[in-house]
Amino acid sequence: MAPGIKRFFFSRAPAAAVAIVLGAGLGPPGWAVVGLAQTSAQASRAADNVPGLVDLTAFRSASAGPVVATGTLVDAAGQPSVGMVAALVLPGEKVAKKLGPNDHLKTPTVGWTATAADGSFTLHADAARVPVGYWASGRTVNLLLLGWNGDKQGQWMTPADLGSESASTAGITIELDQPIGAGAQSVGTSATAIPDATACVYTSAGWYIATSNIGESQPRYASSWMSISSSHTLTVGVAASANGGYGTWKASGTYSTTTGFSLTWSASPAIRVYQADIKYGKYRNSCSGSYITQPIGPTSGNHTVSDIRRTWCGYGWISAMSAGVTFTRSTQGGSDFSESAGVDASGVLGIDLSIDSAYASGSSLSYRFPSNSYLCGSNNYPAWASRMSEYP
Repeated sequence: MAPGIKRFFFSRAPAAAVAIVLGAGLGPPGWAVVGLAQTSAQASRAADNVPGLVDLTAFRSASAGPVVATGTLVDAAGQPSVGMVAALVLPGEKVAKKLGPNDHLKTPTVGWTATAADGSFTLHADAARVPVGYWASGRTVNLLLLGWNGDKQGQWMTPADLGSESASTAGITIELDQPIGAGAQSVGTSATAIPDATACVYTSAGWYIATSNIGESQPRYASSWMSISSSHTLTVGVAASANGGYGTWKASGTYSTTTGFSLTWSASPAIRVYQADIKYGKYRNSCSGSYITQPIGPTSGNHTVSDIRRTWCGYGWISAMSAGVTFTRSTQGGSDFSESAGVDASGVLGIDLSIDSAYASGSSLSYRFPSNSYLCGSNNYPAWASRMSEYP
């Protein structure tokens, strides 16, 4: 091997080994997928047809940082596909709020990898590549995982903690269900300079308000209320569409956001669902014409609606409550309140999205008991349960 040449192998299985060569001689660096006997034609095609959203400067070195996701690329028939995956970071709330109509939503590339022969991947992300204003909270970012095989592309969105080596999202399936479209790039041409800008961008294409269920209470003789803090975290569903049309959207992962405001509902004997309004943005890929939707953030709008009686006591998770006691669920060690369709987006997208709201210090659900009673959990004792109801 000539001096100044480094060779990296990114595949786990020899049957699909992809070798990428970095030239360190005079002139701008170039990349080439080496035509080894073991290299599959599909792997080479993936390197020659990279979606325009991906920043090719990330390919100048192997991705550093913690593992943020593991999973598999599959084609439209559900069969594993050899290809590549890149991690693009989505902007935080402060940046997203400033975007106007047709403004660009920049999504810097913070990691990449090639798949194994069975389509599986392990993806790292580099915190040093995250711009200011792109952190969601602490060391958490929201990532757009973009997969492709040279012919088709697909995506999945997920929060990731770049301060942890073990907080990766496992078992992600990225379905390659969209065309790569115009703007395809190549890292497979030897001695070709890597451009300093992506060929495609997302542009702002409007927004909407989605009312989201963030908690519920079901007293019978007690009174109950909910309290949320300004730093309360909500993990809400996001979606993607090939063309943005109503009814063409499908769930495409989750996004982490914070309430940004404090709120305490009054005590009431009513069965209630507690709701918050979240502003979502819609964004169009300038090359493929596909769309994604993600939260801009809660608006501070809130609602309390009546609910039907549901009892969890049949599951056997029953705790006695004494007269005069106020019980508050504010522990992080148990199950979060979650609903698969808790975000009402059907009027705009044609589907509702998921929500996951953690019980945490300053974000709690309380019951005050005027007489001896019982509190039941849906999937554990009330101190750790997702849902609670009073009984009898």
